[in-house]
Amino acid sequence: MSNILIIILFFIMILMTINGQSKLPCSLEYQTINLVPEWNYSSLFNNGNDHKIYQPRFIRIPRCNNGGYCSINRLQQNINNDEWNQSECRPTNIQYKTIIQTIKSYDQYKIQKSLEYRKIQIAYHTGCQCYCRQQQQQQQQCENNRKQFFNDSCQCECRLDLADEQFDCSKRFTRHGHMFWDNDRCECRCPQFYYEYIHHLNPLLSMNNQYYCPNGHYLDQNSCKCFKQKTNNIL
Repeated sequence: MSNILIIILFFIMILMTINGQSKLPCSLEYQTINLVPEWNYSSLFNNGNDHKIYQPRFIRIPRCNNGGYCSINRLQQNINNDEWNQSECRPTNIQYKTIIQTIKSYDQYKIQKSLEYRKIQIAYHTGCQCYCRQQQQQQQQCENNRKQFFNDSCQCECRLDLADEQFDCSKRFTRHGHMFWDNDRCECRCPQFYYEYIHHLNPLLSMNNQYYCPNGHYLDQNSCKCFKQKTNNIL
C-alpha cells in the first residue's frame, strides 16, 4: 500500500512540473555571482603569457528569484503567455556591501609580478515582491474613475472603497430578479443586463433604453423599471 502511495505522489509531482506549478514563489534565494571582469576573463587560462588570479572569484549572495511565480492565476491552467509575463519578482530593499578582492599577476614562468586590491560593491537583496513590468503604462489605462490599479494583479479593478456598495448590490431584488455587480463598470446593475455582461456582448446595448423598454420609455437604473419619458412642450 505504501508503494502505491509513493507512486501516486511521484506522478503528482511530475504533473505539477509540467503545469509550471513547481516554481517557487517570489522569494530570496542564494545565487552565485562571478566577480571576474569579462574583459579580463581570458587571462585566467592564458598559458603562454601573463595571467591573473582573482580571490575571491565567485560569491554567493541572496537575490530575488526571477523565475518565481507572482500571481495566484499562475496556478490555473488556462493562462496565456501575456498574463504569465505581466509581473516579475523584484527586490523591495537592497543593501550594499563592499568586499576586497586580491588580484595576483604572474608571468609565463609563474613568478608573481604584482599584487593589487580591488573594492567591489555587492548588492544584497533583503526582501522581494511582485511588481508589474509596465506599471506606469498600466496605471494610465484606468479610464473608469471607479477603478484603481492593483500591483498584485497588474490590472485595473474596482476600488476597495466600493466593497460596501458591492455587498449591498447582492441584496437588491427586483421583479426581474437579483441585481448583479458589474466588475467591468464597477457598479450595481439591473438583471436585464446580465446576459450581455456574462457573454461580453456589445456594451452599447446596455445603454440603449429602447432595447429593454418600449418606445418613449427609459429604464430606471435603481428600480429596473421602465418609465415614460417626460416631454417638454415648447409653445
